[in-house]
Amino acid sequence: YLDPGHVWNQEDNLITIHGDGTARNSFTPLADVAKYIVAVFQRFEEFKNTTVRLASYTMSELDWVAAIERTIGKRVAIKYEDDVPLSTESEGGTPKLCPTCEETNAYMLANGGALVDWCTHTLDNHKFPEIVPTPIEEIINKAASHMNV
Repeated sequence: YLDPGHVWNQEDNLITIHGDGTARNSFTPLADVAKYIVAVFQRFEEFKNTTVRLASYTMSELDWVAAIERTIGKRVAIKYEDDVPLSTESEGGTPKLCPTCEETNAYMLANGGALVDWCTHTLDNHKFPEIVPTPIEEIINKAASHMNV
């Protein structure tokens, strides 16, 4: 799935998240990403020069941790870390974390592209009723099985 920024260390039964865990993120498994991209390409003329916002699930990091605990049947420890700048560029002396969705969208649209945005803004999932997101438990079980949880 598209990782929202947490790290799940199964050996230590520890999840590291940035910030206080209340920020909402999108959680979209790669299989769903593929389905959405194909669907957008199949209707390319409809979405040309627009932004299509999609996500399988949007929830806080803490809600994601709770879903993991429910699915694997045990509690996990949480380590909170301060947000870390993703680049050293700065604006007015403030570290720039990464381009905002709006900055990325403006760049893509200015260059004539259609854009699939995996952010947590108002979503366009309703435009694709034929796509049913992968159940969240399946996503977690698949990740856990790869890590022998």
